[in-house]
Amino acid sequence: MMVQGVTAGILVVGIGGNNGVTLLAGQIANRDKLSWETGPGRVSANWFGCLTQIPPRGVHGGVGFQGRYEGLASADKAAIGGWDIRSTKLGQALYDCRVLEPDLVRQVREEMDGMDIMPGVWDPSFIGESQHETALNVVSGEDNSSTRCRLERIRRDIRMWKEKNN
Repeated sequence: MMVQGVTAGILVVGIGGNNGVTLLAGQIANRDKLSWETGPGRVSANWFGCLTQIPPRGVHGGVGFQGRYEGLASADKAAIGGWDIRSTKLGQALYDCRVLEPDLVRQVREEMDGMDIMPGVWDPSFIGESQHETALNVVSGEDNSSTRCRLERIRRDIRMWKEKNN
């Protein structure tokens, strides 16, 4: 995800899974200050629950670290990317997981579908059998011939991603 004024980068292994796509959707919702319909009514994005992004509150400052520490990155300006062994577009993966409200999914889906997913390194002994059939976005050839080659590929992916997002 290209973001103006990037302050930090987050790379997620399995970005197309439930945790990865909800992280992305939450960041987009907060960055764009989105609101959406829910059963009880309309809600707006906020970083509640993310201690580094909410301001201190309570008599003695309580929880929340925003503004307390110089240099603490803004999640709104973080670049997010990652790997997945499935090639499912991220907006579609968000839709498929049925974790977030449909109105929010509708608002972020197109942007998420346009994001790149780096191919994952493939070691069938490490991946559950239920995922073998859908593992179509995998590193192949020399880059996947040994653990050392897989590690070098991941390092190269990280370097290239950092160059693209700085």
